[in-house]
Amino acid sequence: REYWNAINFDARLTQLGLQQCAELDAQTRSLHVDLVVASPLTRTLQTACVSFQSVLAGGVPLVAEESIRETVNYLCDCRRPVSELHSDFPDVDFSNIPSGPDPVWAKYATLYGDQKAFLGYRESNDRKSLVLRLRKALTFLASRQGKNLAMVSHSAFLTYFFNNTAGVCECE
Repeated sequence: REYWNAINFDARLTQLGLQQCAELDAQTRSLHVDLVVASPLTRTLQTACVSFQSVLAGGVPLVAEESIRETVNYLCDCRRPVSELHSDFPDVDFSNIPSGPDPVWAKYATLYGDQKAFLGYRESNDRKSLVLRLRKALTFLASRQGKNLAMVSHSAFLTYFFNNTAGVCECE
């Protein structure tokens, strides 16, 4: 499984992925977008920057938001420090992201050990934490100015976001 491999820490897009994003830009340039919100993982920041290149060039801001990141299970889901991300993505607003090491990854490393010690699902099996994070994501998105937001996130998180909202208001 490649997502366990240390070389995929905070994984980047492949050349094919970058090409697909460039093709998507041709479709997104006609959208009226007030804000692009992206997960702070490198692959989603790349996706947002390339897929919405024309929109961003027109002055639309890009904000990184921790609550819409991928579920934290493998090394590819661990994010780099904000200082490194900011160096690669200087036009992204990282003001909502904790500046130190990845706190979500650290939480699960404390519970389960490092990637070699535990190869199973981490956050995906922690429904309460996912419900709390989903609530933060919804609150963040609802608080933003403008009506037309583009959200760049991840498959597992978006599956949870759109299909498992039961308990969002029930979680303590």
